[in-house]
Amino acid sequence: MSFVGYLRPVAQSESDDRPAGRWSIATLAVGFLSSALLTTTVVFLLGHVLTTVLGLGQPARAGVAAVLLTACFVVNGDLFRFKPPMLQRQTPQRVFYLFGPVRGALIWGLDTGLMVTTFRISAATWATLSLVALGLLPWWAGAAYAFGFVVPVAIAVLGVPPRNGPEDTSIEPGWLLEAITRFVKPVYRVASILLALNVVALVLIAVG
Repeated sequence: MSFVGYLRPVAQSESDDRPAGRWSIATLAVGFLSSALLTTTVVFLLGHVLTTVLGLGQPARAGVAAVLLTACFVVNGDLFRFKPPMLQRQTPQRVFYLFGPVRGALIWGLDTGLMVTTFRISAATWATLSLVALGLLPWWAGAAYAFGFVVPVAIAVLGVPPRNGPEDTSIEPGWLLEAITRFVKPVYRVASILLALNVVALVLIAVG
């Protein structure tokens, strides 16, 4: 992750940039949360108008959601090597060099928090937006989405103690990312199981 790769050395250093490296987590959170809430609010309102015009009640909306989540499950399971539709881009690293770690992190958060403007490795974003559009998740679902993104980044950046000096090579920040990486597959499997259970629940609502 480019953000972690840039800011963790800044936050660990003994230079005057260390506080900026840590404050950048706060500006990242503000930017990401603002954009995520904006996105889910707009999607919720547009979805409400559309479902009202189409006259879709809860059973119909649950049925549509079950189909969409099934598609997300297939994509995440990589059964047919599909990729979720998305822009194949990331926020350019040059924003950090142009605006510094604090304002650069804010811009990075504003861009990434929009959900659909940067690369995603799973279909979870589309699952979230689908449920919000159908009124099965509230407009503030973007806050939960932001929490799930910002907290791991904050741990990866701030979880490693700062170095004691330029000669200090005993603290290797790589161990934290390795520890986080070990949880990726188990969390991925649990998320897939929960997604499948949600599909079953939605089908029961639709036919009930």
